[in-house]
Amino acid sequence: MAGSGLPRAIRHEKKRQRLGGRVTCEVCGAHGVERSRTQVLCPECRRMAQGLSPFEWHHPAGRKNDEFAVRIPANDHAALSDAQNDWPTGSMTNPVKNGPPRIAMLWRGHRDMVLHFDDLDEINRDFGSLLEDMDNYVSEFLGEDWWGKFLEMRSQKRKV
Repeated sequence: MAGSGLPRAIRHEKKRQRLGGRVTCEVCGAHGVERSRTQVLCPECRRMAQGLSPFEWHHPAGRKNDEFAVRIPANDHAALSDAQNDWPTGSMTNPVKNGPPRIAMLWRGHRDMVLHFDDLDEINRDFGSLLEDMDNYVSEFLGEDWWGKFLEMRSQKRKV
């Protein structure tokens, strides 16, 4: 697991205990709160209290894997980043930046966003562009039929 290594339920219970049992924002009532010096606030209300935009940039594959990012509300960013704590550490850190772990993390990130959001039109457009750009890039080096060759190689490995 990445991040804290604790299962989600335990992470959330420890956070609830740290917050004295309060689980909603004192300003807007949203869940996923944090303690400031004087208040329990959700990430969006905390950012607005600091004079910042309530939006943040989310890296669906994790920042260490890919610079691709989408702008989403800070509360959603906190929830999606927390979900990344449940992903495999090796793929999440991907120190040599290999393609398959990056694609796996992009897929996990996309899956998490599909589960989290109701309206994914903009995110789906960005994700589609990323995959098309990746195909064009790989095609330059391996030829336009690279995917078929890859699938054939995988099926040969499975027969062994």
